[in-house]
Amino acid sequence: MLGRVDKDAWVAAWHQPGKSAEQLRDEVAEEDALLRSAIDSYAKGYRRNPSHYYSGINALTLMHLHRHLTKDPRYDREMVAMAGAVRFAAECELDEQHLFWSNATLGDLEVLVGTPDTTKAAYREAIAKNDKDWFALNSSRAQLQLLKDLGFRLENVEAGIATFDRVLQKLAKPEDCWQPRQVFLFSGHMTDASTRPTPRFPADKESVAAQKIAEALDQLGAGPEDLALTQGASGGDLLFLEACKQRGVRLQLLLPLEEPEFIERSILPSAGGDKWRDRFYQLKSGLKESPRIMPDELGPLPKGVDPFERCNLWLLYTALSYGIDKVRFLCLWDGGGGDGPGGTAHMYQEVKRRTGRVMWIDSRSL
Repeated sequence: MLGRVDKDAWVAAWHQPGKSAEQLRDEVAEEDALLRSAIDSYAKGYRRNPSHYYSGINALTLMHLHRHLTKDPRYDREMVAMAGAVRFAAECELDEQHLFWSNATLGDLEVLVGTPDTTKAAYREAIAKNDKDWFALNSSRAQLQLLKDLGFRLENVEAGIATFDRVLQKLAKPEDCWQPRQVFLFSGHMTDASTRPTPRFPADKESVAAQKIAEALDQLGAGPEDLALTQGASGGDLLFLEACKQRGVRLQLLLPLEEPEFIERSILPSAGGDKWRDRFYQLKSGLKESPRIMPDELGPLPKGVDPFERCNLWLLYTALSYGIDKVRFLCLWDGGGGDGPGGTAHMYQEVKRRTGRVMWIDSRSL
């Protein structure tokens, strides 16, 4: 996901409709650092899991683009090795539900190292596995269009586009998937437990905090066209979600733990934990989409990784996947460090590093 975010940031920095391939290449030349960041993110993911050919083909394609655009040979040796590894991984795919993507990956590989004929043949194999999914077919075509815009291996690219166009013109375009106008990402302190030695978010400041959060959302013009992302802990998270719900914002909870353990660790310890739990259940009952559970979505927690830090990054990358320009981060924070890994301070630093767009509600000034 991080690779996708970095790639989108690179494309957004230069891609402007109406410009020629030569003009776009001039623009891209100024964004070399963003392109290398995307390459590094995808390549790092692929090295960690060499069977994940999606990361591999994206890293490899961007390496070839970097060579095409800059004439810099820094990735030449790695490209040769990675091409063989990606081909082997894609050819070893056994899951029938993924055969379109494995075969499309082989088609993408032919674009990079093959001929127009081998490109067409590989993409035809992919289409034979899934000739009715307009979105999957169009997604593959869109990647080829990006290469065409940059004047990359045009004979192969145009052969691939023509192959997809023949099947796409036979399909009716479905209604576009919903895309948010803005994505509100939130992180905030839980209300203090009665035993907390140093106040951070006292329970008697709840109404003031709720008002500040509501004012921030109104300042951003929050409404039904927007999406809200957070965990759902007592205190700041639930106040944010309740305010978003009042404004018709679509809500999505991402939980770092299975729900019972999340409630034990992130809701009940607060003062009035039982009431916060009731508010969590009440809000959950009105959701259009059930909370997404991190172990179910991302797999078991890797050794040495904190679940709350991992969930912060999951939330952030999910928000950024809709486009960096759409992300609005709100936090209820006292400006200090957290009680452990994965708190609001961690999220604040990660967001600042990626987007720089933060609305900070200082809990010390409530």
